[in-house]
Amino acid sequence: MIFLVSAVAAVCLIRVWLFLAGSVFAWRDPRPAQPADAHRRVVFLIAAHDEERVIGRSTSSAADQDYPGDRVVVHLVADRCSDATVANAHPDVVVHERQEGAASKGAALAWLVDRVEIEEDDIVAVVDADNLVDRGFARAVNDTFAAGATVVQARIEPSNPDESKVALAAALWQWMSNRLIDAPRANLRIDNMVHGTGFAVAGSDVGMLTSGADGLTEDQDLADRLAVMGRRVHWIPSACVADEKPGSAEVLVRQRARWVAGRRIGRMHRIAFLVRGQGRWSVARLDRLVHLVLPGRIIAFSILVIVTGLGFLRPEWLFISPWVPAISLLAAAVVIVVALAREGAGARRIVQVPLLLLFAAYWIPERLTARRQKGWYHTPHGGGVDDR
Repeated sequence: MIFLVSAVAAVCLIRVWLFLAGSVFAWRDPRPAQPADAHRRVVFLIAAHDEERVIGRSTSSAADQDYPGDRVVVHLVADRCSDATVANAHPDVVVHERQEGAASKGAALAWLVDRVEIEEDDIVAVVDADNLVDRGFARAVNDTFAAGATVVQARIEPSNPDESKVALAAALWQWMSNRLIDAPRANLRIDNMVHGTGFAVAGSDVGMLTSGADGLTEDQDLADRLAVMGRRVHWIPSACVADEKPGSAEVLVRQRARWVAGRRIGRMHRIAFLVRGQGRWSVARLDRLVHLVLPGRIIAFSILVIVTGLGFLRPEWLFISPWVPAISLLAAAVVIVVALAREGAGARRIVQVPLLLLFAAYWIPERLTARRQKGWYHTPHGGGVDDR
């Protein structure tokens, strides 16, 4: 019991201390790139399946950029749609209807890439069908590519934080991630994550979107390939995409169960690829391994709360004083609250920060559901938008 409790405490403390160390570099946004003289063509790719409620706003936001109109093209793949998705799309969008192949976002995007004419000098941006793209997205991405970037990840903002307690929990996690995970990495000039939406690659690298596209976690597979290739992902808060969060416990569990299933199915293959893949070692590559081996941050924090309580009840079970994890958790809580304030979450939302524990509470149903997860889960979207 001493060995078990102490080992769990050590693993979770590593997560907390890495989190606190990164927070030192979290309090300023990275400087935006200088305005570029040339305007590279920006090609938006959007995959949709029965998204009639949201596709109009999504495609309109992508098409209506503060950027030369002839330098923006939006392609929509309507994947086996049985509703008014095609009819509701913005009139300037090029619509491609797909009726065959694997049912997943990655497979639909790969199918679309094979049918779209993309030049090497283009910038190819991927956004989800429920996203609202900020008008400055294309310009900010173009400036960053002109400064030397080859992969860019935009800032993700929750579009519906007040729809429900579940949506607010997801929004709090998103705001916390923006400030305490993405911002420190950008300020330290190390690799960021590809979040699955709101990212862009050079036209010469568009083939990366088709490799591993049939999996349940195509964004994570892409992040692994980029790490092995030594491609830095630049996070730019000046480009923003608003993303709709799950509004119910059922949707949250099923959505995250798909991620858990994809991660479990391919974990050993991905670890072997990261360890043995050709290419130089980097912080990004090590980070991807840590991501696969250690528990997630919220889960680690929640487990550490339990272990700390056990430490106070049975001090002999811990190899260190229980005050060490207790003080570490308190410091992390303070940092999270300050980060949410810095993100403009507002006092009425910040006081509900314990809702973050919902992410940990759903850990068991997520994993039980993931064991039955055989294919892609299409997240239903209601179109809720925050009017802050």
